[in-house]
Amino acid sequence: MNDDRPTLVDAKKSVLEFIVNRLPSLAQQGQRIEQVSLFSDGLLDSIVLLELIAHIEEFAKVKIPNEALLIENFDTIAGITGQLEECYGRGTEVGESS
Repeated sequence: MNDDRPTLVDAKKSVLEFIVNRLPSLAQQGQRIEQVSLFSDGLLDSIVLLELIAHIEEFAKVKIPNEALLIENFDTIAGITGQLEECYGRGTEVGESS
């Protein structure tokens, strides 16, 4: 495991900042923010999804497995951070095979 990998908490904060920077109105949602449907409600599009996945993999130094790349896994912040937790739990870094 890479000692340069940010903590899971820092990685989650980074995901939240990434999304709020693209949707400033989400910051006003308060506690509901983690359950807002980002993609199925049309707030974000597939291009942003690709940017988000690239951001997660680069920032957190993880590889999200292809089988996890489903819109339902990334439709809410709770779902996104759940995928991040799974990546951290596996301990698979970018460039490693799972």
